[in-house]
Parts: sequence; C-alpha cells; structure tokens
Amino acid sequence: MKICGDLIDILWTWDDVAMQTGMIFPREMWQKFFKNRLRKICDLAKKYNLKMMYHCCGSPIEILPDLIEIGVDILSPIQTSAKGMDPKKLKKEYGKDLCFHGGIDTQQLLPFGTEEQVRDAVRYNIEALGPRYIVASSHVLNDCIPVNNVIAMFDEAINYKL
Repeated sequence: MKICGDLIDILWTWDDVAMQTGMIFPREMWQKFFKNRLRKICDLAKKYNLKMMYHCCGSPIEILPDLIEIGVDILSPIQTSAKGMDPKKLKKEYGKDLCFHGGIDTQQLLPFGTEEQVRDAVRYNIEALGPRYIVASSHVLNDCIPVNNVIAMFDEAINYKL
C-alpha cells in the first residue's frame, strides 16, 4: 500500500457468505470465523486512509451491523432482488453509515428489460439511496445483456440531476 501512495482510494474485498434468501450459515458462525479477519483488513484500509468496500452477493442484511462496526464503508453489490435488500429500507436503516454500490439487476432487468425500464431503475435507486449511492450493476455484465441497456444504465446515471 505504501508503494501505491495516493493512487488507491478504495480497498475492495469479498466473501460471498449470503444467498438470495439470507446468510448461507448463521450470523454467529460468520462472527466467529470471518469478522475478526475482515476487521484486520478494514483496519489496514483505515491506516492508509482508504475507504473499505465489501462485496457479498445476495442478502447479507443480518451482518450489516457487524460490517459497520468493523469499518466497512461501502456495501456492494446491493442485489435488490434478494430478501431484505430494498433500497429504501437500506437507506433508512443503514444510510448514515454505509455507501451503497450496485443495485441495477443483472438477473432480469438488464438482460431482459427495456432501455426505459433500466433508466427507471437507475432513477429509482438514485432517489431511494441518495448521494451515497454508486450506480452499478448488481453483478458482472455478461454477454447476454444488450449493449443498449448497459449504455442506458450509465447514460441515465451520468445525466440524472439530484
């Protein structure tokens, strides 16, 4: 990290410990086996004044208080189709502590939706999550996603006026 100097703003790590309906295993198990390891990574990020981004697909809603406690700044990818991952609810309950990244659905919306539906989703998420939201897809952009939908997502994000 010392070598990179000011070239890095965010340290991004991941553990896919959730599925669309909740955690893969009990919160207590996550706390026992993952929390302190992740805390060390968060501490390292803070030592170098970096923001800490944590990636977990699905619904890690149960561990959000733990993530905040140990220093996670940004939650990715906000899989809105997963249980409990409603943007308005996330903003209300965790918006003062977390920045949100993702939220534009890659399972149905981007591959099968219209450009206007994609634009609607971008606007909805921006309005629901506010200025601490980073517009992005909820997962990787696969080749089954029409290019026009990808362009619509980024175009709407760039041109949307808060």
